[in-house]
Amino acid sequence: MPKPARPSSADAPPPATLPPVFAQRSLGRLALVGLTVGLMALAYAPVGQFYTAWVGLAPWLVLVGYARSKRAVFLWSWLTGYGFFAVNTWWLGGVTLPGTIALFFYMGIWFPFVGLILWGSKVLRLAEGAKPQAAGMMVGRVLLVAAVWVSAEWLWGNLMTGFPWLYTGHSQTPILAMCQVADLTSVYGVSFWVLLVNALVAFWFLNGRDFRLMLRPAVAVAVVLVATLVYGLFRLGQSTQYPGPIVMVVQPNMPQDPSGEKSWTYADILEFHLRVNPRGPGQACGGRPPGFGRLVGDDAAATQP
Repeated sequence: MPKPARPSSADAPPPATLPPVFAQRSLGRLALVGLTVGLMALAYAPVGQFYTAWVGLAPWLVLVGYARSKRAVFLWSWLTGYGFFAVNTWWLGGVTLPGTIALFFYMGIWFPFVGLILWGSKVLRLAEGAKPQAAGMMVGRVLLVAAVWVSAEWLWGNLMTGFPWLYTGHSQTPILAMCQVADLTSVYGVSFWVLLVNALVAFWFLNGRDFRLMLRPAVAVAVVLVATLVYGLFRLGQSTQYPGPIVMVVQPNMPQDPSGEKSWTYADILEFHLRVNPRGPGQACGGRPPGFGRLVGDDAAATQP
């Protein structure tokens, strides 16, 4: 009876990927949390180092991938989310400190929301002794991570009136060519390509930093980035100088209720501009414009119609 052929080295499965020591200790996990909070804080105004957002969420994704339980995913992800929103919206405490702290608690939930979906669906989760994911599956996994995160951004911006701040795409305004896709997808398209880069980095780390394994997803992400750039350059190169309505934008200094209540009606706003503005709307900018088709006022001062 012939002996079965021994598998060649090319057929042998890659070595198992085990969590590194630092990912098994609280101090190491806290470092990953700090990396994500710090890098993402640098990406937004006033610092504006937009490129840190390209890898800012990768440490948190690695943390989720190495987590051994749903409880760990929830607690460490919630800490990441709380820190992210606290560092970037701390100044709201000047309006209402209890309300701001409550906002941090609520908005922080969106990180474990995404983390539990990715961990529970085994998109990121790596059990002890697990083998690195096959290259053919990696493209879909990278796309799925980005899609889940962008879906969460849409939810936190719309659920219960929403809080549409601090989307990942908001950090990319310094590179206008990569933001032009927003005319088709809104800011979610910008967030999507940023998350593709983050997911690519996270999977590279989770799979033993194997460049060959990440070749296909890297090519797929590169195609998306190049297509986004080409479209953005095309849109920026288009001529947008054509006749249109003259819009007058007015930022009033109408007194506000310290409680934050919107105490001005639209009739009040119009009367204020006609009465208080010493030059009147038609005399703005030091001279009378040839007439305007739209007058845009301060939305914060108006009540709902």
